[in-house]
Order: sequence, then C-alpha cells, then structure tokens
Amino acid sequence: MKRFGLLGLALVMFAWIPAYAGMGAGLYVNQSTVAASLMADMGTDHGIMTLGGEGVYKDDDYRMLSGLVGVKNDQFMPGIRYLVGFRGFYLEAEDGRSTVENSAVGIAFLFGMGYELDAGLNPLPIPVSVEAQFAGAPKPLTWQDGEYYWEARAGIGFHVLSNATVRLDLRRLYANFEEKGRNWTKDDYNLLLGYEIRF
Repeated sequence: MKRFGLLGLALVMFAWIPAYAGMGAGLYVNQSTVAASLMADMGTDHGIMTLGGEGVYKDDDYRMLSGLVGVKNDQFMPGIRYLVGFRGFYLEAEDGRSTVENSAVGIAFLFGMGYELDAGLNPLPIPVSVEAQFAGAPKPLTWQDGEYYWEARAGIGFHVLSNATVRLDLRRLYANFEEKGRNWTKDDYNLLLGYEIRF
C-alpha cells in the first residue's frame, strides 16, 4: 500500500509540471535488475530546477522508489554541471541470510557532478559525458526500520542522438536496518546498462 501511495505522489508531482519543461525517461537493466526513471528540467533565473522519480527492482533482493528535487548549474566552474538537492526514498530489502525483510523511509542529501568530455579527451565521433552522484541520509532522516542509508553512482553516457543517450552506470547502495534489537546491513553493487530519451 505504501508503494502505491508513493507512486501516486510521484504522479501528482509530475502532473503540475509546465508544458515547457524538458522531460526525460530512462530504462536500465542487468541480469537481475530493472530500473526506470522519469525526469523534468525547468529553467530558472538561477539555473535549472530538476524533478524526478525512479523505481528499482532487484530480483529477491530489494525494491526501491525514490523522488528527487534539486537545482543544476555550471556557474561555479563552467563546463562542470553541479546538482544539489534532496532525494526522498522508500526501500524494502531482504536479508540474504534469512527470510527477514525490512523497510526504510527517508530524506537524503543529494550531490552530483556531470561533465561532457571535450574533443581532446573524447576519441569517439559522438559526445560522451561522465556523471557521479552521492545521496546520504543519516539516522535522524531515516525512519521505520532504517538506521541510515547512502548510495553512490558513477556513469558514462554516449549521446548517440541529440535526444537519446546510451548509459553504463555503476551503483552502490548501503543501508543499515534495526528491528527488535537485530541489526543488519544491505550492501549492494549494481552495474546497469540502459538508455535515456528526452522529449
């Protein structure tokens, strides 16, 4: 029921986005995981406001829904795009050593960087970009069974069309759970291949 509530909240969030916002969708997979995202960027006087949502399902391991709000610009160092914001998340994870399943809800601080390789560094005839993100939620911002959560991502994008990108992402998710005095950790690495389109 909680998952449907978060999905409904995400749909409401995207319903009020103006028609002039740049929208994007992504799909990423590997042998055991599927992830899908929806993003919207809106220009402001101080940069770009970005809103997004993502769902991740890893076979019999964990399921996660998240939404983010942040701002992006390259004013601090031209050529490097910075992202600062927040990520709200709902995570259900299973302990691989038993049938125990716990959940965590929280609000994480989010920081990211992106850079499109210049011609001198890019040997390919298409634009290539590299990106990294870090999100972390300490104990005061993680509820239910969760104690804390953090996630790091690094990826490379091959811009095969002006509005389509093939991506290879490496993600690490780390979450600590405690229930009735039992403490355990989900530490997961995931390499995902997918593509993103803009419309």
